[in-house]
Amino acid sequence: MKKLIYSVFVLLLVFAACKPNRNNEETSAFETEFLWKGDSLGSSYYPKSALLIPVEPQRECTRKTYLQLQTGVHQSYIYDDFLIRRDENEEPESDMAFFSGQIGGMQIDSAELPIVVRNYHSEDSIIGCVGIDFFHKKMVLIDFENELVRFADHFNVPDSIKPLAYSVYLENKLLIPATMAGESVKFLCNPSSPLYVVFNYMDPGNIKIGNAEYAAPQTQMVENANPAFVGILGYAFFKDKVLIVDSENEQLFILNDFVK
Repeated sequence: MKKLIYSVFVLLLVFAACKPNRNNEETSAFETEFLWKGDSLGSSYYPKSALLIPVEPQRECTRKTYLQLQTGVHQSYIYDDFLIRRDENEEPESDMAFFSGQIGGMQIDSAELPIVVRNYHSEDSIIGCVGIDFFHKKMVLIDFENELVRFADHFNVPDSIKPLAYSVYLENKLLIPATMAGESVKFLCNPSSPLYVVFNYMDPGNIKIGNAEYAAPQTQMVENANPAFVGILGYAFFKDKVLIVDSENEQLFILNDFVK
């Protein structure tokens, strides 16, 4: 009997030792560098206007390929000229495409995406767009200063950084609450935009987002400005910051420093 009790005791110890500690369990994380593509806005050229993420398609490809990251797009898509070269008068076989590949080591198998028709440009390596629907797969971290994108189930954000509950406008545009000139306002969160502007305010003063205060944005006079938001938080705002988007809980974090 003593041997039996001892054996059961040893088995319990082994089971306890082998049982995973979920509090310390690391979540799967993926990381990739991104690069910028410039574009003109009116008469001005901005070298950082489009955020491109490298993608490795499963199909054989002779050129480097990228997906443009756009939080203001509802659904990711693939350009038809990447999937098949066809005559201009020939109709595509399907309005949807099954795309497989990797982004920063994260496999995106059999993602059903709409096809967007575009004339083929051999020098253009952008094969499609990553929209806000892609963010539902994992939390997304954009480190603007180091030009990195990370995907993870969870990021350890310091307790001092409080989450900001964003609202969704027109199904895909993220609006961030802020305080400016003593009133509650909302800014459009658009990291791919080069701008940090406020519309039609002569003297907006500093703005407060969460517990942090930031320098006043540039003022831009815009006729018939969108009443849903007073300005844009683009690269000029995020350039020295880290943005974490948690779409499952519809909240985000803005950090000045971040350590993995």
